Amino acid sequence: MKINEAPDLPLAADSRAGSPAPLSLSQAAPRAPVYAGALGTTLAEQWFQVRRHWIKIAVFTLLVTLLTAIYVLRTPKIYDAVAIVRMDTNTPNNIVSRGASQAMPATDALLATEADEVKTPAVVLPTILLLHLERMMAAKDPPGGAAFDIEGVPQPVLRAVTKNIKVTRPINSFLLEIHYHSLSPQLSAQVANTLADQLLQHDYATRAHSLLNLSSYMSQQIAALRAQMERSQIALNQFERAHNIVNPKDKFSLMNQRLQTLSAELQKEHARGRRLAADLALVRIGSVDALAVSNRGHVLKPLLDAQKTAQIKFDSLAAQYGPGNYLYRQARRQLAEIRGSIAREKKHIAGQIQAQAQAVAVRVRLTAGAFARQKAALNAFNSQAVQYSILSREADSDKKIYDALLQRVKDASISAGYHSENLRIVGHAEPNPVPIAPRVKFDVVMALLLSGGFAMMAVLGLAHFDRTFTDPELMRTALGEEVLVSLPAARSSADLGALYRPAASGNGKPVRRPPFSESVLQLRSALLLGSRRRLRSVCVTSAQPREGKSTVAINLAAAFALQGLRTVLVDADIRRPEVHRQLELSNEFGLSTLLPSHVSQSAWSHSVLPEVVASSAAAAGNNSASQSGASLLPEDGLNGALVSGPVPGLWVLPAGPAVASPAELLAIGFGSLLEHLKSRFDMVVVDCPPLLGFADSLAVGAGADAVLVIVRAGATPRDHVQSSLDQLAQVRAPIAGLVLNGVTAEMSHYYYYYRDYYQRYYAADDRETAK
Repeated sequence: MKINEAPDLPLAADSRAGSPAPLSLSQAAPRAPVYAGALGTTLAEQWFQVRRHWIKIAVFTLLVTLLTAIYVLRTPKIYDAVAIVRMDTNTPNNIVSRGASQAMPATDALLATEADEVKTPAVVLPTILLLHLERMMAAKDPPGGAAFDIEGVPQPVLRAVTKNIKVTRPINSFLLEIHYHSLSPQLSAQVANTLADQLLQHDYATRAHSLLNLSSYMSQQIAALRAQMERSQIALNQFERAHNIVNPKDKFSLMNQRLQTLSAELQKEHARGRRLAADLALVRIGSVDALAVSNRGHVLKPLLDAQKTAQIKFDSLAAQYGPGNYLYRQARRQLAEIRGSIAREKKHIAGQIQAQAQAVAVRVRLTAGAFARQKAALNAFNSQAVQYSILSREADSDKKIYDALLQRVKDASISAGYHSENLRIVGHAEPNPVPIAPRVKFDVVMALLLSGGFAMMAVLGLAHFDRTFTDPELMRTALGEEVLVSLPAARSSADLGALYRPAASGNGKPVRRPPFSESVLQLRSALLLGSRRRLRSVCVTSAQPREGKSTVAINLAAAFALQGLRTVLVDADIRRPEVHRQLELSNEFGLSTLLPSHVSQSAWSHSVLPEVVASSAAAAGNNSASQSGASLLPEDGLNGALVSGPVPGLWVLPAGPAVASPAELLAIGFGSLLEHLKSRFDMVVVDCPPLLGFADSLAVGAGADAVLVIVRAGATPRDHVQSSLDQLAQVRAPIAGLVLNGVTAEMSHYYYYYRDYYQRYYAADDRETAK
């Protein structure tokens, strides 16, 4: 088919000036990825996930609750009985411990010990034998042979009975509650009471056995203690006789007093000796004045005074009369006599001092000898006293131990038959007709709540680990890009082609379009009304193959054509073309034939472009072309590649045959071709290859007015979409927004608009038609 009509439109002012202004802010510098690390954590998102899977949650919850109810109702009822035992920690266990100053064990530890003792075989085995529980319980031997019996009771029976025993202690009390669980309330009460009785009997038996063993042991030790006591007493008596020690304390006091007296006398003699030594030093000086200050100086004082008076008198007479006067001679004789008396007294005093000094030295020596002998005697006595004290203490200690042990042997014999009241039963178990398990209402309610909570947590957990997009709001939050529309999943291939292959209504009413087609029309409105400047070209791409970009591009081009815009659909996916297959067109000529690999960008601008422009001018002057496919263009490359589409006003430029390097081919000449197509048509829709792994879409998208990124709901990973947006941002491609394709009711609540409201809208029309 040839092009039906390709009118020559004047170039828009904004298109002649170059590429139009960007449609959104995505043409800014490449931005950092905005990943939704907390995606699915807000209450709104969690509520959506729960509502999305509410049927599964409800079925799982009801199924688990029903199974729990059946299991609980089929479970045998278990009854509980409790016997209460009181423990008095202050009551002595026996006569032996009564009055003893031994420390009592901790109350908690003592009660815990008694609680554990209830479950021991010493208490459980007598209970089983008394109540013949081994006959009631059909216990089977473990595999591999018969179990060992303990006093005629099989081990499985012992384990089963012990397992049903439970001992508790109320807080801040001295009570022990002995519980027993069984299928019979009467049996539970009997076992609980018997366990309490056996606990008391076991406590008495173990205590009596311990006392008897203690008495036997102490009886064996009495003979050894008696011999030891006798040996210590004999040793003490022998020491007293050998050292003549009767009362060591009194003898020690006398010897110590004598020693103190000698010490005082010795100190006095030393003091006298020091004084006489000072006087001897004055004697050795030899002057009268030195002797005058000694202890004997008071004898010389009258003589010295007389000498002084005589000297004064002599000096006076000598001055008055001279030597020839008899008074002078008489005064001189008196002075000489006095001096002779002083000399004789001086000699006498020196002799007395020397004699006294010798006497004091003798007394000091004698006193020191007596002190040393007394001290040695006291030290020797102290050694004997210490040894005596040791022997005395040993004898007293052995006697006390012997007497105490003898008394304990007597007390132990009596205590063996003593019944202590530290353990006593204060509450007997009674049959309880109300079972403790199963609790039907509680178990069913808990199963309902837990299963519902588990199901919701599982749904939220799976949603958290889902790395795809299913909801446009979440995608807008995660990527920071506008989601223009959500395309619902089509129920058939006819719904996908409803825009360019409409079915006849048959009743004269407008054709009812499926929700997918209505969403494509909404996308068309969003593009045309949302751009700030006139939109002339749209590039449709995706992150990876099989996202539905070709289907969206075809329907979007058809929507533009249905609005009256002259639209051309360009299949730029030369590697894997899809447009010609869906529209059932020939792919012999197309984009790859218009952009030969050997033509450079400058060659296209100087040769191909003038020819296309000239052909366009010639086609504009011919107004007699028919809608059947007569060509208005000269026989150039574009004339042979463009074919008319299924919708009036829509032309298609297929991809053409495959070439070796489509990326280089598109980078060389697609920009000029796009500008030429924008000058000839109102709208150019380009179906581009996927972005990841190929550079084709970057070369095409950089020159388009807007780029649409198609995202398959529930299939495209988030990081793939983010990488695609980053690549477009790096080449400053104008990203118009995202399109979430293939949305189902299970994925997003937005689908309810297309399903529920769509059905309600046409329900009234269907009822009117039925009438």
